[in-house]
Amino acid sequence: MFDFKKIIIIFGISILLTGCSTFFSKTQLKNQNLVKEKKHVSFDKKIKDWTLETAALATLNKKSATLRYSHITPIIFNHTALLVGQVFSEKDKQEAFEVMQSFPRIDVIYNELTVQPNLAYSERIRDSYTTSKLRVRLLLLKNLPIKNLKVITEENIIYLIGKLNTDVYKKVMSLVNQIHGNKKIVSFIEVSDKSK
Repeated sequence: MFDFKKIIIIFGISILLTGCSTFFSKTQLKNQNLVKEKKHVSFDKKIKDWTLETAALATLNKKSATLRYSHITPIIFNHTALLVGQVFSEKDKQEAFEVMQSFPRIDVIYNELTVQPNLAYSERIRDSYTTSKLRVRLLLLKNLPIKNLKVITEENIIYLIGKLNTDVYKKVMSLVNQIHGNKKIVSFIEVSDKSK
């Protein structure tokens, strides 16, 4: 059984960390991912990643009833979108992808949605606990520019996105590999020794 006091503390810390912004460049694409070819758009300081996430979720919910009742979490990170969660059909997965394409400030989309029933609340709590535990451990890691990394767990799969230098990347991956109970780790981290 979980210690609820620890869960509440970790959950509170994870909420504070959710809005952390980072920098991420285009990386190797897989599956049904997209890179929009367009002119570089200067960063509008009024639009932040969390604002885009909120707008994306609202747009997904308005698009159709099946998307509204699906469990979709859009993660936006410096013009890069990651979609995780569950949808009812391949059509819904494609529709969610197309919604994300409609945002002009998103250059790269990683569509990691799975076609299956929504996870039970107990599974979502377990995923949130895993994410919170990992975020706390990452906070304790020396020389980690936390603003350059975002993490989420979905269906026991840990997703990482950001930009780190080689040494910090190795430390982060070592720490993530110590988390018990995860199926796998999916990293969209750009490794660059020029990362500050």
